[in-house]
Amino acid sequence: MNNRESRKMLLTTLDQLARLDPQTKEKCSQDAGQLASYMVERLKDQPPVAGATIRRNPNLFHL
Repeated sequence: MNNRESRKMLLTTLDQLARLDPQTKEKCSQDAGQLASYMVERLKDQPPVAGATIRRNPNLFHL
């Protein structure tokens, strides 16, 4: 699963949770926000090496 799919799954889950339990949804949203902030800070400290772990797909981007 890539980042885009993970983000979509998280947003779908939070949307469903908002209908069932708004308080729990708010807590989960805050936790997700903290996790995203942590990931951004880690990427600033240790940026990924281009091409080291990512297989490039030439069909993804069309200029």
